[in-house]
Amino acid sequence: NPAAGQATFEGILAHERGAIANKWGSALDAGFQVVPSVLVKAQSRLGLDAVDCMILLNLNLRWWQRDRLPYPPPALIAQRMGVSRRTVERRLFRLQIAGWVKRLPADGMSGQPKVRKYDLSGMVVRLQEAAIIALNQREYRARLTSKSKLPSSLPDGR
Repeated sequence: NPAAGQATFEGILAHERGAIANKWGSALDAGFQVVPSVLVKAQSRLGLDAVDCMILLNLNLRWWQRDRLPYPPPALIAQRMGVSRRTVERRLFRLQIAGWVKRLPADGMSGQPKVRKYDLSGMVVRLQEAAIIALNQREYRARLTSKSKLPSSLPDGR
């Protein structure tokens, strides 16, 4: 029942929102973002280094709705990271080749500067796949732990 699952999810979010606000206080007033933990936990296995992750976090920073794609300029990302614009552009190209992002053609209204939007659906798919692996590993470890805690059926431990 999706409605029941949604209500549960919303209840968890409300509880977590309070805990997060309590933890971070007024720092949240400057903004925050939602990112699956698997991006950080599995970054090496996913073939990402710290620069790649920071670029992905910068792209995700303004992506709150699936159909409203972010469009931060590479120069802004570079300034935030303390690297050259060219470094960010090279990494974005590599992330696109690897299927993490899709750089859309630059467009703009007449008389307005052109902006390049970024489709992050590749990142979503890759993180969903990584989450499945992480959850399977967690379940496997839990089964191993529970088996080791079971009492032996034979008195001598066999």
